[in-house]
Amino acid sequence: MKLNINILLLLLASCLPAAAQTGLSDNQRPVGYTVTDRIDVEGAYFGQAATYQIGALMDADMLKPYTGCKVVGVRVAAACDLGRSPVFLTAERNGELVNLHSQNQKLFQGWNNVFFNGDGFDITGEEGLFFGFAYTETADMVTNETGGICTVGDDQNDSFKLLMSNSLYEVTGVGKLCVQLIVDVTNLPSHSIALPMFDYGFRFKNIKEDMEIFTMVQNTGRAAVNNLRMGVQFDNLDPNYYDVNMKLGSGESDSWQQIISMSGLAVGRHKMTVWAEQADGENIAADRRGTKTVWFGLYDETMPRNMVYLEQYASPQYPASAMFNDVYDQLYDERFGDICRVTMHIPGSPLYVEGSDYFQNLYAYTYPCFTVNRAYFPGEAHTAYDFNDYFGVLPTDFLALIMHDIIDQDVSSPTFASVDVEGEYDAASGKLRVTATGSALEDAEAICGPLAVTLMVTEDDVVSPQTVVTSTGGTRKDSSYKHRDTLRGFITDAKGDGITLDDDKNFELIREFTVPADWNKSNLKVTALIHSANTAPGQGFEDVLNCARADVRDASGVPEISDDSEMTPEYFSLDGLRLKEAPRSGIYVERRGERAKLMTR
Repeated sequence: MKLNINILLLLLASCLPAAAQTGLSDNQRPVGYTVTDRIDVEGAYFGQAATYQIGALMDADMLKPYTGCKVVGVRVAAACDLGRSPVFLTAERNGELVNLHSQNQKLFQGWNNVFFNGDGFDITGEEGLFFGFAYTETADMVTNETGGICTVGDDQNDSFKLLMSNSLYEVTGVGKLCVQLIVDVTNLPSHSIALPMFDYGFRFKNIKEDMEIFTMVQNTGRAAVNNLRMGVQFDNLDPNYYDVNMKLGSGESDSWQQIISMSGLAVGRHKMTVWAEQADGENIAADRRGTKTVWFGLYDETMPRNMVYLEQYASPQYPASAMFNDVYDQLYDERFGDICRVTMHIPGSPLYVEGSDYFQNLYAYTYPCFTVNRAYFPGEAHTAYDFNDYFGVLPTDFLALIMHDIIDQDVSSPTFASVDVEGEYDAASGKLRVTATGSALEDAEAICGPLAVTLMVTEDDVVSPQTVVTSTGGTRKDSSYKHRDTLRGFITDAKGDGITLDDDKNFELIREFTVPADWNKSNLKVTALIHSANTAPGQGFEDVLNCARADVRDASGVPEISDDSEMTPEYFSLDGLRLKEAPRSGIYVERRGERAKLMTR
C-alpha cells in the first residue's frame, strides 16, 4: 500500500561525493537501490516525535541474481548520531513479513556498517527482503526542523518504506533511503548481469514502427565491467548484437536505450528476447545474462473501440474506497458513452464474487485501485492504478481529470475485435439469457491468439456497510452506501469462454444464468468483454480488446428500468466531446437516457 507522507526536508548537504565503501572486504558488496556512499539529502524528518520502522524492500526478482549468497549485515546512513537503534532484516513470505534478525547498534553520523552476529542469511531468490532500522525522531528534531534521515536521488518504488501495523507504506517526495544490504558474494561468478527494469513500450505496435527498448543494466558479478555486448532476438531469427561502453563496478547500474528495426516481421504475435552476451570480451554464463523475454503484437489495421473497460478492486473496510467511488461516479456520469465499468470486491467481503480473486491477485496490490482495459502502461510498477496517494490532498474534480486523461489514452488504443451484448430476464423461470455478438479482423487471432468472451452481470444500488471518513478524521460504518456497477456473478467462466469465428470472422455466444431471488432485477446490467483466450500473465495478452454493456430487459422486450426510446438524444464524438447535433457523416455516439450506441452516417 502506498502512503504519501508529508516529509519536511532540510537540505544540509546538496550533494556529497560518492566514495568507496569502507569496512567491506573484497568478497562483500553493498546491494540495494543505492550502492555508493553518496548522500543528497541529510536531515529529512517526519515532523512528529515517534519511533519509525523505515527501510527498503527488494523483491525476489531483484535478489535472484544473488541466489546462493548470504546477507551478512546492513549499511545505514544517519544525518546525526542516533544512539542505539535496532537494525533489522525481514523476509517477505506469502505477503507476510517474517523477522530474520534484529540487532541493536549505535548509529553515528555518516555511514554505519552493521555486521550481523552469526553466519548470515541465505538469499534464496524466492522471497523478498525488507531491511532497515528503527529511527527515533525526538521532540528537539521537530522543533529544530532537522531530522536524522539520509536519502539519495529521486523517488523509486520500494526504496523508502515505512512499516506500521504490519503493513508497508511508500514514503515519497524525498528520494531513496540510504540503506543497503551487505552481501557476501563469494559464490558469485566474475561476470553476472541483471536487467531489473525493462521497458519496450505498448504491447501492440504498428508494423511500420521501430522497436524502442529501455532497460536498467546492473552488474551483479564480482568483477568490474567496462564494455558489454547486448543481444536482441525476434522469435527464432538471427540475433542482433550491440556493443555498449558501460563502466559498472560490482553492484552498480546504468541504463541502456536502443532503437531496433522490425523490418521483415509480419503482422501477428512475436517474441523478443534481450540479454547480455559478453562482458569485456568474455562470454557470460547463460543463467547470468539477465535474459528478458516479452511478447508483442504487430498490426496494420484496427477497429473502432466501443468503450473503455474500467475494473475497480474495492473493499468496504478501506476508508479510501468511499472517496474513490465519488471520483469514479463523477467520471462515469461525464463519460457514460465511453466507459464500461465493473467493481469487484475483496475476497471475504459480503459482495465478493467467486472467481474474481484471480484478477484481484493479479492486479490489486492495494485497495482501492483499478485497471483500464487490463492494459499495462509502460514504465509503471503495476498494471493497476492507485489513487491512495492523492485522497485528501487533491480535490475530487482534479482526480476525475486525471482519470479522463487515462480514459482518453485507452479510447484510442488499437483493437482488433468488436463485441455487443443483450440480456433478457424471464421472471417465470428466473433465467437471464445473455447473447454476445461481434466480429474480428482477419489478423486478430494471429495477433492475439484464440479469442474469448467474458460475460458478467452487475447490479446498481447494492447496499453494503462501507467505511467512511468522519469530519474529525475518524472512521465509521455507513450502511446506507449504495454501490454502482457491482459485480454479482460471472455468466461465463471468470477467464472467459472461447469463441469460434465463422468464415466472415463473426461470432455469437449465448449463455443462461439463474438470477437469485433477492437481486433487484430492475438494476441489473450485463457486460461483455472480448480478449485473448490465454489470460496467463506473460503467456498471452491480458488486454481487453473491446467491451459492451446493456440493461437487462424482460423476456417480453419491455425494459425493466425505463423505456428511454422517447428521450431527447445527446450526441458525442468518439473522443467524448459533446456535439450540438448529430454529424452529417462519420461515426458518433448517440445517448438516450441510460443507453448509448455507435451510429454511422
